[in-house]
Amino acid sequence: MLEELKQQFRETFEDRRFTSSERKAMIAVLEDKELNPFQLGDLRSAVFKIAKSKIVSGGDLQILDWLEVANKILVRQSVSEPKRKEIKSYFSPGEEGRDAIVAEINQARESIDICVFTISDNLIAEAIKNAHNRNVKVRIITDDDKTFDKGSDIFELRHAGLSIRTDNTRNHMHHKFAIVDRKLLVTGSYNWTRSAFKYNHENIMLVSDSNAVNSFCQEFDKLWDEFIEY
Repeated sequence: MLEELKQQFRETFEDRRFTSSERKAMIAVLEDKELNPFQLGDLRSAVFKIAKSKIVSGGDLQILDWLEVANKILVRQSVSEPKRKEIKSYFSPGEEGRDAIVAEINQARESIDICVFTISDNLIAEAIKNAHNRNVKVRIITDDDKTFDKGSDIFELRHAGLSIRTDNTRNHMHHKFAIVDRKLLVTGSYNWTRSAFKYNHENIMLVSDSNAVNSFCQEFDKLWDEFIEY
């Protein structure tokens, strides 16, 4: 990996300057690799060696300009805050968990994939409809039997134009998770019902770890293909 990065720096050095596109591309690559301090130190040393190998006299300002930009890019990586695999937890009875669900739905910009046993909390249902109305792509998977429950919001959500699919089996679709913008996972035992926040002992976790999010995205997509339209 480090040898590939060193080669990329060598290639940018060919014309003795960093173009704007090269700079942005290098920053993106380094942020994606998440190098540790020792790797960054090795890479910074290599950058200096690249420049020094081309300096035959003390006056090549273009080389020095290139070296300055390259070093700034690497320093930015070494001093920036490490990316956290953040997890937030909430427990019921109490409204904090429900408020967290609603807040994440309200902050969605592109997509919300919801895979829950049942939805009968009107506050959550209203947030889902609002997201749909502001052109967020919303998909819902739920249990077919629970759609007949008194107080279920599924029919109302379908009537509002949302895409909904159910399992249509004798077994239960018992998941309770949602994925916001394919970047944040909302999961836990919490059913999206009024009883969950008023009476039940439930839990909710908000997880931003990309590996966890991706695995739930894959599960949702698999179930979406398997299940039928409500």
